[in-house]
Amino acid sequence: MTYGLGESDYVGAIFADTEHAGRHNRVAGSDLSIRFNKRHQLSATFLESQTGVGSATETRATAEQVYYFFSDRKYAFGTQIEHYGNDFQMDTAFYNRTGFTSGWGYGELNFYPKDTNKSALKRVNLFTWNKYGRDQVQDGNERFSMVGVRLNFTRQGFFRVDQGWGHEPWVGQRFRNKRFRTQAQVQIFRWLYLNGNFNDGWATFYDPVSPFQGRSQSAGGGFTLQPNQHLNQNIGYSRVQFDRTSDGQRIYTVHIINVRSTYQFNRHFLVRGIEQFDSSRRRVLVDLLASYEFVPGTVFHAGYGSLLEKKDSPEYFATSRGLFFKASYLHRF
Repeated sequence: MTYGLGESDYVGAIFADTEHAGRHNRVAGSDLSIRFNKRHQLSATFLESQTGVGSATETRATAEQVYYFFSDRKYAFGTQIEHYGNDFQMDTAFYNRTGFTSGWGYGELNFYPKDTNKSALKRVNLFTWNKYGRDQVQDGNERFSMVGVRLNFTRQGFFRVDQGWGHEPWVGQRFRNKRFRTQAQVQIFRWLYLNGNFNDGWATFYDPVSPFQGRSQSAGGGFTLQPNQHLNQNIGYSRVQFDRTSDGQRIYTVHIINVRSTYQFNRHFLVRGIEQFDSSRRRVLVDLLASYEFVPGTVFHAGYGSLLEKKDSPEYFATSRGLFFKASYLHRF
């Protein structure tokens, strides 16, 4: 439930309850979002969870966050403080982890050319991001700092390079976390869009028994073709490798290919196909979707999905298939 306070400002409340085989998970809380003068934004969230089988084994925990951000044409800065209890659980939500308390701060400075109409470079953005926290589960402190620069060009051109360094705890040990990253994208023509990225640095092999320090390197790229208003074709590739720093042993190399094809017959009806190849799991995922939208909010979907895997044979075989139908209706009053 939300109550509007004006424009995009609101205060809200939430309650979720799941019950299965005698186990229950109940979460209640509220949140607030306020924007002042279109440059200041403040939000806060509080949740409390109760999970267990009966009252004797019930555990309780809370999750809180407070966020503030200020931005204008020249400057921007923001900060957030958040805490997730060790036993916090919400079956109906997605969150990365629990059992930590952390805070981060961000700041940026923008420069613009004197004549943006004639210059291909539209903005130079210098930024820094710093985070510090305590991980109760892994029994250690974590820290990470980053500095970088972003360049914005015409034709949706974008280039970013940054350097980060810090450390993180894992099963009571401390590991280095250092990385160098670059990212670029550009709309070469109306019908052709290109993007690419590269990352290199120290990383952690998150084994629960014998973790170790490693070095990770990844690279990827892709393109989008849209020859007309009906057809959109996107292909992306990424490669990740991980080496043990102590002896240089290659631990794994992963190749992932994503292909997405969309055909929009008209503003109401479209079909889409998605294929993904994952070399580490030796599988191919195929999803097909047809969607018809009468009006915004009133939509009918029909889809088919299959998973092909190569286990003990040289060929890929379908290990699972699924078919689904979904309809939603929006009534305004």
